[in-house]
Amino acid sequence: MKVQTIGMLAMLAAAVCSYATPEVAVAQTSRPAPTHATGCSADGNIEFICGVPHAEDLQRIPRSEWVIASGLEQQGLRFVNTRDFQYMPAFPTTTSRTRFERQKFPDCPGPAVEEGMDFHGINLREGQNGIHTLYAVRHVTRDVDSRESIEVFEIDARQKQPIVTWIGCVPSPAGIILNSVTPLPGEGFVSSNFNWPGNDKASDFPKEWSNGQLWEWQPGTTWKIVRGSEFLPGPNGLEASR
Repeated sequence: MKVQTIGMLAMLAAAVCSYATPEVAVAQTSRPAPTHATGCSADGNIEFICGVPHAEDLQRIPRSEWVIASGLEQQGLRFVNTRDFQYMPAFPTTTSRTRFERQKFPDCPGPAVEEGMDFHGINLREGQNGIHTLYAVRHVTRDVDSRESIEVFEIDARQKQPIVTWIGCVPSPAGIILNSVTPLPGEGFVSSNFNWPGNDKASDFPKEWSNGQLWEWQPGTTWKIVRGSEFLPGPNGLEASR
């Protein structure tokens, strides 16, 4: 998604969201080629990274120069470098790795690594020795046999460029389209749902669009609504105290 890092993240939140950018297909190369947008002038001491297609959410990889950007419109996950301002595909690529942790995610039907995956909110559980866990809200992609789910990845930041490995998924509750996600202590997480199915009139928000909720998942259990969150007006961004 030191003072320089904070400024960069704030900058990314504004500049990376480039919905007017022409659609760019996820590069499918053995070594993803970095891209450095041109014609993107600084504003005083604030520099911008422009051209990252359809970025939706940002997550900084701890103690590194990298940010992960999730992408709607079939853009997958991308690495963004806060040092040289380049960006490149992170997942999926032709070298995408999978290591299905089936016992931890028994309801996951298995790997589904297609070109042009849609990812919404993302969040990271910081691990030890440069190994972290990334949670990504995934949506059904047009013309692709995909799923609504939380996809789970291992991020190995010990390399010069981090390595992304898919390790499992948790299918979303029936009829629910999730938005953001945050890890909880242990191995569970909470995700937000804008609204119950059927109430999809954005023009009614927030007067009538007031029955979103938060959903919690823990290993060995099924999804459950977080008590007291049953009628939230369009819950969006989500974080949990660590």
